[in-house]
Amino acid sequence: MNAAERLLHESRELISAVHARRSDTGDDGHFGTPLPSLEEQEIVERAAEDQVDGSVAVSMSDDEMTGYISIYPPQGFGRALGPSDIYEQLDEAGIVFGIQSELVEAALFVCNTERVPLYSVEVAFGLPPRQRVPKHLRLLERPSRDVHEQETERVDYRTFSDLPLVCAGDALAVVEPETEGRDGTTVTGRSIPHPTRTTRTYTLGSHVETGGDTVLATIAGLLHVDNGEISVSPTLTLSQGVDYHTGNITFDGDVVLGDRVADGFTIACTGALIASVTIDAFGVSCGSIASCQGVIGHNDGEVSVATDAELRFVQNARVRVGGTIRVAHSVLKSHITAHDRVELAHGSVIVGSTIRAGLGAVVFHVGRAGSAASEIFLGIDFAVDERLAIIRDQTLALSKKLHAVRIAEVSTEQVRHLRAVELELQAAIGVLAEEAGELVSQLDRDEDATLAVHGTMHAGTYVEICHRSYIAERSMSRCIVRLDRKRGAIVVESLGNPTKGRGTQT
Repeated sequence: MNAAERLLHESRELISAVHARRSDTGDDGHFGTPLPSLEEQEIVERAAEDQVDGSVAVSMSDDEMTGYISIYPPQGFGRALGPSDIYEQLDEAGIVFGIQSELVEAALFVCNTERVPLYSVEVAFGLPPRQRVPKHLRLLERPSRDVHEQETERVDYRTFSDLPLVCAGDALAVVEPETEGRDGTTVTGRSIPHPTRTTRTYTLGSHVETGGDTVLATIAGLLHVDNGEISVSPTLTLSQGVDYHTGNITFDGDVVLGDRVADGFTIACTGALIASVTIDAFGVSCGSIASCQGVIGHNDGEVSVATDAELRFVQNARVRVGGTIRVAHSVLKSHITAHDRVELAHGSVIVGSTIRAGLGAVVFHVGRAGSAASEIFLGIDFAVDERLAIIRDQTLALSKKLHAVRIAEVSTEQVRHLRAVELELQAAIGVLAEEAGELVSQLDRDEDATLAVHGTMHAGTYVEICHRSYIAERSMSRCIVRLDRKRGAIVVESLGNPTKGRGTQT
């Protein structure tokens, strides 16, 4: 190919290349890759606009004891947050103490993987100050009266009491050692000085003592904490009486009763029961009793006194005393048993009652015209008498059972067992008989016991002294009833002239 042909060929290739280049251009005449369509261009532009990096906002509580972060995930092709971004923001916000890295990273993981924002996540915590507590006495809490009623069992709330009753040896308070204080720190690193708690100071009063680090009661009684003094009183004062507030009273000491006993409530104390009101005797047990009023019995309630009793009146009551009972006004439809003596004051009266006294009785009026007669038993050891009555009842029951065993028709195999039971019944009857034989000699306690009547003993009054009886056939005044041991009979003599007999009754 000559030069002219070569030039023509090269020119045509250039022209072909130009045409080929133009066929690849768009409507705007630019060369290169085809321009996107309008829809594709909008998508690209929106993607560029939605490209938002993740972010974090930091805040803290007003007391600077808690730090929070709110994390927002990236949008589009934005950059996700890393832990360093969070720590940097916390530092810029001044949160430098108590940062919990595991909480930060856990929140960041949830935000980045689930692409959800998290708001006010607690990630930093201050250290609160610990107050200093000096060495001090701490009173021990008394058991609560709170109870839960079972579906199948009823609760008697009379058995529960709010009174702080204690027994000898009970722990009342303990010595708490000193607790050292510790300064606190906020999430910003600011120090918080620790406070010192003010503790109450106690002193030890009567009937308490220290045993190591414990304060103990030395007696049973009522716990008092007055003006910072811990003490135990052997006297229980019930100024508002006995009711559901106090519960049934069981107290090892003296009881002072200032108001009524509510229906069905009982009183038991080892010391004296002193009452300024009438005692409703639903159940009374005490060491001694003194009331400027008296006792009214209810249902089967009994008044049991270990030593002496002093009452203004006794009405519809059962009273048992281990010493002497003194009544100022009246005994009405009651049953009184005194181990020693029964003494009634001038002008007093006994109506429709049973009086039992081991060493004798001094009374004023016995009975009234038209009223039920009274019975007076003297000279007997009534504890022995009651035991003999129990033995009698037990012997009767055993004898009936023994008779039933002897006449029972049983199989051959049961004969041996029945014979053994028969021998046991016979032995038990023998034991009771032996005890009864020993007690009979102790039954008559005082054959010199007398009944002194300073007023009038009305007709129909029954008197028994050491199992010798006498019934007053007519009313008599100022007389003494005694046992004439030589004659084995009761004699009635004038109180003014004890050597002159006024009548006898075998």
